[in-house]
Amino acid sequence: MSVVEEIEAQLAAAKWQDVPAGWYAIPLVEDDLDDDDPNFCRVIGHKLFERKTGTVMKNGRRRGKDYIKSSLVYDAQIGEDAMRAYVQRTGETRSVTAWDVIAIRDAPEVWGKVFADLTGRCCACNKVLTDPESKVAGMGPDCRGR
Repeated sequence: MSVVEEIEAQLAAAKWQDVPAGWYAIPLVEDDLDDDDPNFCRVIGHKLFERKTGTVMKNGRRRGKDYIKSSLVYDAQIGEDAMRAYVQRTGETRSVTAWDVIAIRDAPEVWGKVFADLTGRCCACNKVLTDPESKVAGMGPDCRGR
């Protein structure tokens, strides 16, 4: 199997249900800049993800829905116009792609930490992180204990 066939098979098999519940952020990288530019390959924003799972009650019935959703957040220093230009050129949208699912599924702790660093919130429950140890971990003490 060639590398291309292997990647296509992974994309076909990617299921958003395989992503653990939590919050994630994947950087959007501007890589079409001139190589002489000191800002080559700069991060212009992030794609944020929420993976929510329904709750199974004691009687066995499910409450709530399973879903994964995404939004785009631009870097305020670079500006919204740069993000719009990037989105138009690359076609990157708020939709969740198979590439996103594979990236998060294969390294949820990495992308959860990026979310916590970006927002100052726990990547498991989305509560504000106040403790310095929690900020480093990307997760509050209650969620780390689970």
